[in-house]
Amino acid sequence: MKKTRIKDTERANVWSVLRIMSDFVKGFDEMKDVGPCVTFFGSARFDEKNPYYQEARKLSKLLANRGYNIVSGGSSGIMEAANLGAYE
Repeated sequence: MKKTRIKDTERANVWSVLRIMSDFVKGFDEMKDVGPCVTFFGSARFDEKNPYYQEARKLSKLLANRGYNIVSGGSSGIMEAANLGAYE
């Protein structure tokens, strides 16, 4: 019984790795025409008074002004700061 469970788990792990690899391939394929980009993904709990929020906003603005596309998780906090910086 234990050997069967181990083999089933090993098989499931292999398929999980293949699905993850497939997701990466699809992601790279979808992003191929976007051009140079930088991803911001961070805490949604930081507000505009937080120094990390302010730095993310500044950095995003600087990168966007230099031609980089900004990609974020679209939530609040750091990701919001990145979106605002890119918009400015």
